[in-house]
Formats: sequence, structure tokens, C-alpha cells
Amino acid sequence: MASKKNNKNNATPKAPWGKLTPEKKRMLLLGSASAFFGLVALAVGVFWLPDSNRPRITPQTVAQGKALFQANCAVCHGEEGIGQDPANPKGGMSNDGKFVAPSMDKNGHAFHHPESALFETIKNGSMASDSPMRGWANRLKDEEIWALIDYIESLWPPELLQFYRANISTKS
Repeated sequence: MASKKNNKNNATPKAPWGKLTPEKKRMLLLGSASAFFGLVALAVGVFWLPDSNRPRITPQTVAQGKALFQANCAVCHGEEGIGQDPANPKGGMSNDGKFVAPSMDKNGHAFHHPESALFETIKNGSMASDSPMRGWANRLKDEEIWALIDYIESLWPPELLQFYRANISTKS
């Protein structure tokens, strides 16, 4: 029988920190998870901070938002905000491959997004480059975009709006 020789070429490389004991593995895992979630929290904070310049919601801003919606948004999202296809309120794609504008009322999905995301979508357009939702930055002032959001939120039932304000509107 040949004896086993310790050949440096066949040796398993050692980690610079030594053998990974269960305690070291746990610490490495906790450190990695903490770093990951810290970076996620930082990214969320940078991109989805609530707008401190958000105007106060009043009956006048809701009325202004309704007029702006009728003039600019109803052509795609419907006169009452029910979307292009009431049978498909969350929007999506039509059979011919075109985008279907979603409902803005309780049946759609706008209430799943914080106000900052709604604002950015109205101002700068959809993140999907092939979406027909283009930005309104060159046609609407920020105050008018906030008025549109006020009107959209007025389409939601009180219990949904209360939930939204408590859990989503200023969160990521």
C-alpha cells in the first residue's frame, strides 16, 4: 500500500481566517445578512423618501385633480378611473400585445404604491420603456401632479384610504 503524502498541489486551500467553526459560520451569516439588509434600507430610503413638499389635501385640490384627470388621464384610465378594460382592472397586456391602462379606483393597483412612486410615474412616466404612460413633467406642475394623486385617492373607499395612509402612502 502506498502511503499518503501531503502534496501541496492537491491540498485543499485554507481560508485566511482559519477553520470555519459553527460559531464563525453563524457570525459570517449574521454579518452578511446585516450588510445586505442595511444596503436595502439605504436604497429604499434614498429612492422612496416621502416628499416633504407635498401640499396639503383639501377639497379644492381634489376638485382640481378631478378636472386635470378628466382633461389628461381619462382617455386611458377611463372617465371614472376604471381603466381601459374594467374586466382587467390591474391593467396588463391586451391580446394584440398593447398595454392596458389600469384602473385608478379600488379595483386597480395604484394603492399598492407609495405616493412618491405615484408622483414619479405621473411626472416621469412608466419605468417600462414600451409603455404608453409617458411623463407629464413638461405639461403639469408638481402641485398639479399632487392634485391628481389627491383625486385618485378620493376614488378609494374610506377604509382602503385609511389603510393606505397608515401603511403605504409614505412607505416603500
